[in-house]
Amino acid sequence: GEGASLVTEYEGLVISEIMPSNRSAVTDEEGNYPDWVEIWNSTDREINLSGLGLSDRSDSIRFLFPDVVLPADGRVIVFCSNTNQAEPGMPFHAKFKLSSVGETVYLYDPNAYLIDSCKYPIMGSNESWALTQDGFQTVTWFSPGFENTEAGHQAYRESIMVSNGALIINEVMADPMTGLRDEDDELSDWVEIYNTTPNAVS
Repeated sequence: GEGASLVTEYEGLVISEIMPSNRSAVTDEEGNYPDWVEIWNSTDREINLSGLGLSDRSDSIRFLFPDVVLPADGRVIVFCSNTNQAEPGMPFHAKFKLSSVGETVYLYDPNAYLIDSCKYPIMGSNESWALTQDGFQTVTWFSPGFENTEAGHQAYRESIMVSNGALIINEVMADPMTGLRDEDDELSDWVEIYNTTPNAVS
């Protein structure tokens, strides 16, 4: 029937990564650390997300995607910050929060048929429940928007450095045993700032 054809339209769209206890891992555009969910288009075709619903409840949809197309192998992040922001071109925020003691996240099609759901266990701070080649597992190498591998985590870190501007904190030495001494001949903590652009940065 018609219902079956609608489900296949979104087949391959999966909840691929969840961080329910984001303490200091991933910032949103405001510099806050809300929980987040990643949706992955695991197919080789683009999928329009318009009208798809995301929720932490099986009986009500708490976030609706706007008219955005997720490319083949593309990933989209929804911050679970208890605010609603569903403007295309802006980071998405859903009006619910995630429990760090484990719950289920649901993804619905526009007719409220379940496309995918993901139940995650109790998670520690900054850990994500990630769909890897070996199935779901708890990882510390979170990779929102990137493939769920350690290389994906590295790519995410590099993307953040670029998007936050040209200055990269290249090396941090807290409590150095050797190294730079200050004017009182005491060892001092130091941070090296590396300018990645050819221009001087004031």
